[in-house]
Amino acid sequence: MSQNSLFVKVTLLFLTAIFFLSFIAYDVIKQNALRLETLTTKRYIQLASSIKKNIIEDDVEELEKELGTNSLELICFSDACDVNLTAMKLVGAVTRNFDTIEIYKDEEGHSFIRISVLGRQLVIKDNLLRQGFFERHGVLLLFTGAIISNVLLYLVVMNLFSPIRRLKARMEDFAAGDLSVRAKISSEGEIGELAAEFNAVADKMEALLKEKEELLADKEELLANISHELRTPIMKIKLALGFIDASKYKESIQKAVESMDSLTTMLLENEELSFGTLKIERINTNELYMKTVAAMADNAECKNISEQIFDVDVDVRYFTMALKNLLENAIKYSDDKTAIFEAKDGVISVLSKGDKLEKDISYYVGAFTKGDKARLSGGYGLGLSIVSKILRKHGLELDYSYDDAQGLNRFFIDFNKKNA
Repeated sequence: MSQNSLFVKVTLLFLTAIFFLSFIAYDVIKQNALRLETLTTKRYIQLASSIKKNIIEDDVEELEKELGTNSLELICFSDACDVNLTAMKLVGAVTRNFDTIEIYKDEEGHSFIRISVLGRQLVIKDNLLRQGFFERHGVLLLFTGAIISNVLLYLVVMNLFSPIRRLKARMEDFAAGDLSVRAKISSEGEIGELAAEFNAVADKMEALLKEKEELLADKEELLANISHELRTPIMKIKLALGFIDASKYKESIQKAVESMDSLTTMLLENEELSFGTLKIERINTNELYMKTVAAMADNAECKNISEQIFDVDVDVRYFTMALKNLLENAIKYSDDKTAIFEAKDGVISVLSKGDKLEKDISYYVGAFTKGDKARLSGGYGLGLSIVSKILRKHGLELDYSYDDAQGLNRFFIDFNKKNA
């Protein structure tokens, strides 16, 4: 899950809130306990001083009144008391006039006061819990309630996010190609409206894609019919020319028919690329070159100067078509009518001698665009356009460079870019 998702942000926000609430609760409880303990200890010390005074003055009546008024019980008053105060918690002590007053508290919360008076030990028990349950645990309960409320609020918010997560999952399934996926509309609010909009868009997209598939099927059938209708008369003309004696018109007609046949082939190939799907397979560069040369004319002049052989993952049929166009262009427009093939360091190159291109390579990959030499030689400007389309379908691109020292044009395909 992405760190920028709303779910993660809200979760972090609630966790931060719980952390700070816990920290504040701990600090407040600690301070409150210390404050209550200080006040209680101070009160007991005041009571102990008053009781001690009554004992010294031997005022029994006032002593009993003091004990009764404050719900105190005299446990012992002797040289040694058998009350085990060492097992209790010492919460306060003070020494006055060489006498010590100590305050202890047992596990149940009762307080004991030990006073040293005239060399004797006086132990008094407080029969009342001076700190009520809420006084002792009220702050903890309040903060516990706040934390529980925070957790419940988080669960409520997460529950509100559930329809969004389900809608996101449906969108991902739809994007992955499952056109039948639809969102479940579980509420009438904004999320429900969003789900309804998604379903409406999905319906339209599914209908459009089905319509596109039907159109592509019709287009493919139409191209097959056009190809048959165009090639049939061209073949008939070629056959008829074979029976005509040599004349000044026969050569012109042959060139026109060959030109028409070539243009028809290139137009059909260019159009087929618009809807054709790739069948990727692994092949090494040497075998790819041999298949390409085998598909070219018998008089094609090609040289393979490859120093390396490496494997590529391509649609062999389409990629052979691209290399064939590059090699034929190199032969057609080179000074020595020779094309050079090279495979090295993950790059396939086609080189030819000649002048540098007049414009950037991006100009020539457009359909029916060509340089001056192409115009003079009768080219149609479709070769590089077809090459570029094939490479784009493979996630590649056609690059160009010129070697001034050797006068070489270099068209190359860098497979390293695809791997990156």
